[in-house]
Amino acid sequence: MFSKDNEPIEAVENINLKIYKSESLGIVGESGSGKSTLGRSIIRLIEPDCGSVLYDEREILNMPKNQFQNICKKFQMIYQNPGQSLNPLQSVKGCISEPLKVEEKLEGEQLDSMLRELVHSVGLEEDHLKRFPHQLSGGEKQKVVIARALAGNPAFIVADEPTSNLDSAAKKQILDLLIKIKNRLSITILLISHDISVISYATDRTAVMLNGHIVELGPTEDVIRDPLHPYTQHLINMARYNESAEAENTVDSIGKNCGFIKECSSLNQACSNEIPGLTEVAEGRFVACHNHKKAVTSSEEISVPNFNVAI
Repeated sequence: MFSKDNEPIEAVENINLKIYKSESLGIVGESGSGKSTLGRSIIRLIEPDCGSVLYDEREILNMPKNQFQNICKKFQMIYQNPGQSLNPLQSVKGCISEPLKVEEKLEGEQLDSMLRELVHSVGLEEDHLKRFPHQLSGGEKQKVVIARALAGNPAFIVADEPTSNLDSAAKKQILDLLIKIKNRLSITILLISHDISVISYATDRTAVMLNGHIVELGPTEDVIRDPLHPYTQHLINMARYNESAEAENTVDSIGKNCGFIKECSSLNQACSNEIPGLTEVAEGRFVACHNHKKAVTSSEEISVPNFNVAI
């Protein structure tokens, strides 16, 4: 604690990432990999020490607070534990109606009509509006949180472990709901999870995080079918053998190496001395591994990014 040799831990470092409009991007990694820090940094719930975040080509990290307030209305967060993000003394109606009253200036029948539409859109009944959090199941609480997020008419949602405290049936309901929201409303979703099966079910592209770095990035189907980084294969294996619980963090401590040297079976000398950079090894496929050095030239990107993140 008092040693002069201690260096600050960099929870997220050298991230260079594009998040495209109307896509669902998954961030997967074990506990402590930096995925929640990354998600919160993108929308400035955590202020990064350096770097840049561009939203529709506008830098938002250095934007004055009064200007950012107009933009941040488009960002919403869905937290891991819905019970902690709901006021136990407030009914579902009060919880969801707050952003509608403040931002949309709705009242009376207009407000009631919008509330009915929102609860129906997330698979709840009008009767749920009268209930309080303690009268709801875990899945119902998460649906209320999602309805509250949608009340703000968001363009971008960060869903941080939204299914981790739910049983299998409720988990599938929430994931199907997020997919439906993305497709119906063209909302961009950043889905964060330690469970690669969740990511494989509900996302278009996947970024794999290890010790604050992205070690693999590509279309989700390709990443799951043909993982390029040994750590990605490790996560897939853990999901197969331990579907119900979060895997223990087996990676090496944060340092100037790959971070997976204890478990990897394909080491070379550079793995212990140098953090590999993210390299494009096939069109749309990126990996940070010393065993993949050959880069290819990608075709011109057609999609317009919502976010261009460099932290």
